[in-house]
Amino acid sequence: MTGLFRVVQWGLASSLIVLGCTQGSSEHEATAVQRVTVPRTVLPAIGASMKSRLRSIYLAGQSAGNRAAVFSKVGDDLTATGAFMDDLGCRDETLGSYAALAPTIDYFRTVTFAASRTGAWCGTANAYSLRSAAADQGWTAARSLVPYSTAPADCPSPYNTPLRCELRRTRPAAALIMFGTYELQASADPASFRASLAQVVADTINAGVIPVLSTIPPRRDNATYGARVAAYNDAIIALASAQQVPLWDYWLALNDPSMLNQGMDSGGFYPSVGGGSAAAFTTTGLRYGYNQRNLTAVQVLGHLKSVVYDDGPADSGGSSDAGAATDVIDASDVVDAVDVVDAPDVVDAPDAPDVPDVVDAGAADAGTAADSGAADDVSYTGSLRVLAGRSRQTLQVAGLARPMTVYLPSSRGSAPPLVMAFHGTSGDGNQVFDESGAQAMANNHGVVVIAPDSQWMSGGDWDHPSETGYWQTWPDVDPNHNVDLLLVRAIMVEAQRRFGVDPRRIYSIGHSNGAFFAQLVATQLPSRIAGYGSSSGGLVQCATTQSCHFQGRGTTCDALRTQPGWCGCSGPDKPGPVPTSGRIPPAYLAHGTADPMVSVQYTCALSDRMRAAGATSLVVLRDGDGHVLPSTFASDAWAFLSTYRLP
Repeated sequence: MTGLFRVVQWGLASSLIVLGCTQGSSEHEATAVQRVTVPRTVLPAIGASMKSRLRSIYLAGQSAGNRAAVFSKVGDDLTATGAFMDDLGCRDETLGSYAALAPTIDYFRTVTFAASRTGAWCGTANAYSLRSAAADQGWTAARSLVPYSTAPADCPSPYNTPLRCELRRTRPAAALIMFGTYELQASADPASFRASLAQVVADTINAGVIPVLSTIPPRRDNATYGARVAAYNDAIIALASAQQVPLWDYWLALNDPSMLNQGMDSGGFYPSVGGGSAAAFTTTGLRYGYNQRNLTAVQVLGHLKSVVYDDGPADSGGSSDAGAATDVIDASDVVDAVDVVDAPDVVDAPDAPDVPDVVDAGAADAGTAADSGAADDVSYTGSLRVLAGRSRQTLQVAGLARPMTVYLPSSRGSAPPLVMAFHGTSGDGNQVFDESGAQAMANNHGVVVIAPDSQWMSGGDWDHPSETGYWQTWPDVDPNHNVDLLLVRAIMVEAQRRFGVDPRRIYSIGHSNGAFFAQLVATQLPSRIAGYGSSSGGLVQCATTQSCHFQGRGTTCDALRTQPGWCGCSGPDKPGPVPTSGRIPPAYLAHGTADPMVSVQYTCALSDRMRAAGATSLVVLRDGDGHVLPSTFASDAWAFLSTYRLP
């Protein structure tokens, strides 16, 4: 591994760190918060004893039908998100000075799966873009080991846990595992976490799969949780050493001084994305967290392939031989997984030419002229002016003057993305623009933002008992008739014409009534909207929004639905129908669990519907928070949404 490492000094601690990006200075430079007392490297050093153990696991797995060019992803929503490797699966990488990684990247794209197994923007399912049964929002190591209440047909007992099901269904040679981010919220003591993680390692090895343990990133969102990261990472490092399995020190990569905000986004919980793609391995891109994670993941996989799969020379001079485990398995110890995948579900073609990107078949079945995917002939008059910064402008749509706030960042590229932001009841474009932090998001990522004003409605609806300013939703959800959907169509056409926005990267976000409308925009125009973000919205099947008053405590829908007051409503979908098939744009769904105005149950209902339809959503529940639009909402939503685009 000559040339991969450099030594850095933090106080009295000495560490090794992978060269993931070029040194640079910034007012946002990272500060190291975790002291290291032993040498550490971002990439695993695979000494002779570790190699012998890993090769035994690998060969046993190959005998049982596992595949060298496939890996699984195991973890929480930091792993389940499309920001982790989807762009690699979709061939959207920029390698910069890492051109030597191209063969490794291509190797792990050679096995493809049915398109139904991915939520990636390109529709192609391979090891990078595959949606894992063992990675989901808010998950812990223990959660991946809990048996299903109703197991999938292809995962009968004893494969009826998410982890075992994923390994049986996907048949990988390695699993990239990262847990701990949610566990540390429950306890400062990682003892219980380490026991669960040890079982994850054992189940993985028993399937003939090499477990690669990753340290967790910093927690900049909460000082108490941030202070616990070191203890949890110590537990991960100790377990990797005791089990003689590879350690991928992601935390160390994020603490390179050249990283912006330790590679975390403005909210401090999720890693950041920069450089136009999470697979931009450029000097600029590699200052962001997911870019670093994707680069180092490829490096880890490449090194594993070189040393273990291809039986290359072991690393010398590392600490990996210390305390080497002696339990060697053979093929008879491996859980049989040969009969797992139906033939139509996988095409194993390592010698085949490059597989072209798969176009999302669901994008063509919307059924309305407005969402046919062809050029939109929506009627409107007026023109948006190209004015740097923030301006108030107007279009005439359906005979109505429709004012809007328009923001053009000074640095936005030739084909920038567009985010349409929708305010809550009785608000306006300026309000949602200011309160959501849209300007910071636009400036940081080169995004055009347009925030229109709703109309004053003379009567009430399911979300409003009387007249006020709000967005038109159910029951009139026809994009060819609903005046607010006509406005949205006009904005998209005009923004492409005047600002050159990329039609593959148009998104809708909103808060409260604006969240309902952002959702309606996405579900009624699915071939034009790449994804949407909702703050305090959801799927309402009650008669009115106020029909359900449930409030609870917790950070997951599973935790909330067991609490007193959980509502049971049935009725028409509001703000509009959420499809059960075809393309459903991915969604970032945020909600306070003590919201007194729009119950958090509605966000959980929307997440449940999307999950049942095979759609992708990221649910972020703020324990005990009310009907609040976080000042980082636009940036938090963008961190998720930016990883998705239309074909």
